[in-house]
Amino acid sequence: VPGLTTAQKNLAACLVATTKDGSCEGMGTLEEVRAAAAALPGVKRLLSPPKCMTVTSRGACRNWQGNKETEFQTRRSGNPIANKFAKPAADIPAHKWKTCALVGRSPIIRLSPTGSIIDRHESVWRFNLDTPSGAEENVGTKTTVRVLNNNAAHKAALSKAKGAWHPGEHERWIKDVVQNRKGAAQEWVLWNVRANQYISAMTNLYKPFPVRMLAPEFVSWFLEVYFDIMADLESIGVPPFECEVNSMPSGTHAIFMAAMACDQVNLFGMSYTGYSVFARAAHLQYKWMPYLRHNWEFDGYLVRLLHLAGRLSICTRDDPSRTTDSMLLGAGR
Repeated sequence: VPGLTTAQKNLAACLVATTKDGSCEGMGTLEEVRAAAAALPGVKRLLSPPKCMTVTSRGACRNWQGNKETEFQTRRSGNPIANKFAKPAADIPAHKWKTCALVGRSPIIRLSPTGSIIDRHESVWRFNLDTPSGAEENVGTKTTVRVLNNNAAHKAALSKAKGAWHPGEHERWIKDVVQNRKGAAQEWVLWNVRANQYISAMTNLYKPFPVRMLAPEFVSWFLEVYFDIMADLESIGVPPFECEVNSMPSGTHAIFMAAMACDQVNLFGMSYTGYSVFARAAHLQYKWMPYLRHNWEFDGYLVRLLHLAGRLSICTRDDPSRTTDSMLLGAGR
């Protein structure tokens, strides 16, 4: 790409080299690469979040309509969208927490005993139906925020047949969540408007935890920044990305939510390359086929870019010498 600075060329080379856990060594000083990452326009937009995060009854964003990520495709597919559901009175404010640990679902989290480190964060975020049971040494015990997709919300509302759950998933959920709500307060956030229909039932089931829907204002900002960063990377020579995407994963939503709600964001057990998503095609307890309509390749670049830019820290590194089977819960070390 003509007209690039040396730092931008080094940043692009670094991101491409680390696609499969390569090294940035020799690609300029780390300081100039970090500065080039932080200077990208899309990355800088993370510092200007929207006026709200979730739909509330008394806050700045009270209507759910206008979700550019999931509303159109839901209507096009003929699926119902509930117009009325329980709404918390107040939103999750910007800079609510000083430190946040986002605990992913990749089995690479079994490589290090980071549980106590995770629990020392002011806020611990988990995704979909993940529970700590059996892996506390690696994932900790604390949960402050839970981000759920539509399928997870359907199960959490206990309106989906037990046979639709993964092996052991239903039992862990009942034990760790349904029967254990006496700990610290939690925030549950849904991002797919198809899940509107489950909010009232979940609100009743999981009192006192509020169940929220991402506000369309937040979703619009999220999408704009997401695709701005994609354009930024392509402008510095990172290979072009596929745009056949109908939604982003819960973890990607959480990264943008945490950028607004947390002063420091640390990722544990989250894939940081698209390659690793498929090479480690499993969650802690079971093998899993990644959803092919997410842009895993770009999301890996996004995580590594934000790490270089100082907007988050990758705290769990993969070990290619370990097999995925050896990392699954219950497997030997």
